[in-house]
Amino acid sequence: MDIRLQTETARFGVRAVAVIVHEGYVLLHQTDGETIWNLPGGRTQVLETTAAAVRREMLEELGEEVIVGPLQWVVELFHNDDAGRYHEIGLYYLAQFCNPERNDKARTFIGREGERLQITYRWFPIRQIDEVPNLVPPFLYDALKDLPRGLKHVVDTR
Repeated sequence: MDIRLQTETARFGVRAVAVIVHEGYVLLHQTDGETIWNLPGGRTQVLETTAAAVRREMLEELGEEVIVGPLQWVVELFHNDDAGRYHEIGLYYLAQFCNPERNDKARTFIGREGERLQITYRWFPIRQIDEVPNLVPPFLYDALKDLPRGLKHVVDTR
């Protein structure tokens, strides 16, 4: 069971995120029908560590194992969308693919969220990250250009 809470006025969730950076590129994904790009990851389940959630999500969605490295950001994200107000706690880990073929920057990868949603994974050059439309959360436009040397706390209210 995912860690989620729905109230009359807002939703809350805990998201575990993979920050996969390789040779000046970052891996982003976009869910079919969406216009936003974000880092891969997903909801953490009750009694699951966030690092384990990163591994599980990458295996479920892309069929790939990853090595989860150090925690880079703890992100408090507040925003409004079509469904209303949303509050998310995100834990963003550096990660890398076990399969080096996934580091091929020329390839686009297709993954699945359950049986119905398709997810497109694509490498973007970090030096051109400002050109990526609708990168969410927006703090990533600056943060990916200068990865922290240790844990950083971010509050993003969009």
